[in-house]
Amino acid sequence: MDVSHAILKKMMTGHLIEPGDVLLAGVSGGVDSVVLLDLLYRFKERSATKVYAAHVNYGLRGRESKRDEAFVKKIAKKYGVPYFVTRPAKGKKGNLQNSARDLRYDFFLKIAGEVGANKIAVAHHADDQAETVLLHLARGTGLQGLSGMQEKRNLTEGISLIRPLLTFTREDILRYVKERGLKFVEDSTNRTDKYNRNVIRNKVLPELKKVNTGVISGICKTAFIISEDDRYLNDQAAFALKKASPARRPFGGDTIPHVTLKRPMLVKYNVAIMKRVLRLAYARLTGSTADLLTDHIEKMMWIIFSGTKEGQYSLPKGCEFSRRGNKISLKINV
Repeated sequence: MDVSHAILKKMMTGHLIEPGDVLLAGVSGGVDSVVLLDLLYRFKERSATKVYAAHVNYGLRGRESKRDEAFVKKIAKKYGVPYFVTRPAKGKKGNLQNSARDLRYDFFLKIAGEVGANKIAVAHHADDQAETVLLHLARGTGLQGLSGMQEKRNLTEGISLIRPLLTFTREDILRYVKERGLKFVEDSTNRTDKYNRNVIRNKVLPELKKVNTGVISGICKTAFIISEDDRYLNDQAAFALKKASPARRPFGGDTIPHVTLKRPMLVKYNVAIMKRVLRLAYARLTGSTADLLTDHIEKMMWIIFSGTKEGQYSLPKGCEFSRRGNKISLKINV
């Protein structure tokens, strides 16, 4: 069986996409997203699935950016897929790749809501997964960071993010393109070492392949194993959080204004579980742990074990941590 049929077969027999789904595909025009759109079109032809395409033109590469937008419009028309584009204003400060990602997913969610899509499909593959894990490792991370990207995760109520290509390598994708005779555009910035991800892709991984030609597969397998351990520890931490909280029903669906914990109950658990409890409590207050750093966790732990029996510490997003004797509180300052 050729690779194009193998990938399609896995997509059709897996559980990421079901007949009747309404899918929004993020399409840049690059080889990965072109393969994704082609696969979704083939799946659509075999099921009652609806497919839409979305493209973000950041305007950062001049004529190249215009070329990419025109190309995506052309292939969307070829497949008979409704197409949406946004051209965000320039000048957003901060990490360029992070800002671009935020803009991209905000746009995808907006369009998904408008068309009634229940899943947003993006084209990350196994090489991207290996790069992500190595980037996290280089920066310093915990089990969640070493788990890399998930094949499926919830973005908001009723909308999931899926990565149908995550178990396939860049080599598989290039073979697919050749077998299917697909055209795509190339982003010239991928050849530079301006971004950390490109350094991992263009320099680090080629060297690691000299040690082990199957390094991509090896890193992805490790990430999967770690993700299983991470999920188990999170389940244990969620149980501990409920036990340590005096409230009968402290955790529902949406964020809440405060969390109170009983210190004697909390300190019975292993330090690793305690730290996860604090992360979960913070996430329940703010919606995520994106801004919560290891230093924040260590400071809270120091206050919990402090002999002074009281202390206060300001966390990101207006969250305040405090200890008064055996009472530990996290709350949002309004």
